[in-house]
Amino acid sequence: VVTQVACGDSHTLALAITGEVYGWGAYKDKEGKAWFDGDGPKDIKKLQKEPYHIRSLRGICEIKCGVSFNIALDIKGQALSWGLGECGELSREVVAMRFADGAYDLEGILRTHLAPAPMRAGPGGR
Repeated sequence: VVTQVACGDSHTLALAITGEVYGWGAYKDKEGKAWFDGDGPKDIKKLQKEPYHIRSLRGICEIKCGVSFNIALDIKGQALSWGLGECGELSREVVAMRFADGAYDLEGILRTHLAPAPMRAGPGGR
C-alpha cells in the first residue's frame, strides 16, 4: 500500500506503508545527463522505467522531491538526502561529478550523490 508519492523534474518516489521507498525515472544533471540509483558503480542506471526498491532506506515516514534530489525523514527524525546535489541541495559537501579530464567519476557519483546519507544543518551543508 502506497501512502505518499513525491515528484521531481523527471523522477518519482513512492512511500509504502511499511516505510520502504521506491523510485523511478531519472535525475538530470546541469548538462541534461540522466542518472538513477544503482547497486554499484557498474550498475548506475540512466533511466529507471519501473519502481526500484531503494533498499538502504528503512523506517521512512515522509518523502519529498526537488528538481533532481530527494529527502526522506525516518521514524527517528533523521533526514536523509540523495540525488544530484551539484548546487548544495543535499545539505552536505558538494562533490564534483567529473575528474579533471572531464570523465565522470561513477564510483564517486554513486557514493556521494546517489546513495542516501544524513543531511547536515546549516547553510550549504556546513
